[in-house]
Amino acid sequence: MNVNMQEEQLLSAWSVLTSEAQDMIKRAVMVASQAHQGAVRRSGEPFVEHPLAVALIVVQMGLDAEVICAAILYDVVEDAGYSLLALHTQFGATVAHLVDAVTVPEAEVLPRYLLHTIASHKLLQAMETDRRAGWLKLADRLRNMRTLGDLRPDEQQMIALETLTFYVPLARHLEATEIERELETLAHDFLRETLMVTGSTL
Repeated sequence: MNVNMQEEQLLSAWSVLTSEAQDMIKRAVMVASQAHQGAVRRSGEPFVEHPLAVALIVVQMGLDAEVICAAILYDVVEDAGYSLLALHTQFGATVAHLVDAVTVPEAEVLPRYLLHTIASHKLLQAMETDRRAGWLKLADRLRNMRTLGDLRPDEQQMIALETLTFYVPLARHLEATEIERELETLAHDFLRETLMVTGSTL
């Protein structure tokens, strides 16, 4: 699915948006497309397709234009070197706050489990002022779990365990029952597969 088709899906799925909100989403798609130009995921898909897919999940959650834009833009800070100040200037304080809430801190020397702990604490703090940050992070994790097969078995196992220990309880806390069930099912499925590869059992 190309970027234009995903943009059309975003706007058609949220047809009640004001023209101003639709314009903001279009600008967000443009910024993300330029920031991720030429970048690809391990699956071979253009990198920008991931945040657009996350934004579609956000739409399905019934969230507003600010969260949709944050979903489209959060990876431009984390992976493309875009600044939060630039996002604040172009899209407002709320979008910048939501993006910051789900951005993993830069620390190449730290192990993944410690980064996850820091990022989780940061997210929970942000949720004290805006619970939508939690929904945005759930949408991102749900999309990552749906495409987890693109990663190595050891990475699948680590991410599945993270999902069970943090994201499933987060979904339960937000009363996102369907997301909780899907995340839990996907995590258990990947854990079974990876443990079978190593000859272990659940």
